[in-house]
Amino acid sequence: MYTRILLFVSSVFLLSACSNTSNQLELVSLDLSPYGIPFSVMAPDSAIVKEDDSFISKDVTIKLGEDFDVMIQIQDATNADFASFRKEQEDLIKAGRYFSKMVSNDEKGFIFENQVDSAYVNYGFRYLILQDGKEFIFQSGLTGNYDLELVEMMYDAVKQ
Repeated sequence: MYTRILLFVSSVFLLSACSNTSNQLELVSLDLSPYGIPFSVMAPDSAIVKEDDSFISKDVTIKLGEDFDVMIQIQDATNADFASFRKEQEDLIKAGRYFSKMVSNDEKGFIFENQVDSAYVNYGFRYLILQDGKEFIFQSGLTGNYDLELVEMMYDAVKQ
C-alpha cells in the first residue's frame, strides 16, 4: 500500500514538473516609454528588452527564452485610416506561403495559423495601434515556433 501511494505522489510531481511553462509565467506591467512606445504591456519580470533602429522602422523585442517573444515595430504611418492599416497587415499575413487560416479576429488584431506540412503548425499574431502618426505593430517573434496557447498568452499580454 505504501509503495502505491509513493508511486502516485511521485507521478503527480513528475507530471507537474513536465507541464507547459507558458501557464506558469507570471506577467507584470512593463512600461515601454523609455523605448519611445507610449504604452505598457504585460511581460515576464525578467524579460530582456532590446531595441534596434533602422532607417525604416524601430524594433523593440521583449523576450524570455522560448516562452515569451514579442516584437514591436514602430514606423511612420503611411495612412491615417486604421481600417486600411489593419487590412494591409491582414493581407500581408494571408499572402504568406504557409498561411493556412485566421484563428481569431478582433477590432485591433488577429491570431493566425501557418502550416508548413501536416506535422508542422505554427501560430502568430498581430496587434495594431495607429497613434500620433505612428504605426505600432505588436507581433510574435520572428524566429520561434509557437503553439496556439503561447500565442494567445502573448496576444493578451500586449492588448491595450
